[in-house]
Amino acid sequence: MLLAYQNGSMGLDQYREMYEQGLRYVGLGPGHLAAFHSMQRRWVADGDTIVCVCARDKAEAGECHRVWFAPFLHDAGWRVVLDGVEL
Repeated sequence: MLLAYQNGSMGLDQYREMYEQGLRYVGLGPGHLAAFHSMQRRWVADGDTIVCVCARDKAEAGECHRVWFAPFLHDAGWRVVLDGVEL
């Protein structure tokens, strides 16, 4: 999916829709969200930081994974601070 967007065979709107569609089917609430750190799976804890490699100007334009992911985390019960602003 990301490769299709990067090589131009998928537009940003379609990529974002597919990304968000995937988020709707996973458990994102506290105690249900896992991540990989140093090649090991671990539970995401209060105070952890979610990062992606999107440039800051992409985030400001709404074209960033963190920007897309933040409302889903907030709705799942997490306290979310995105670029210094609490949702």
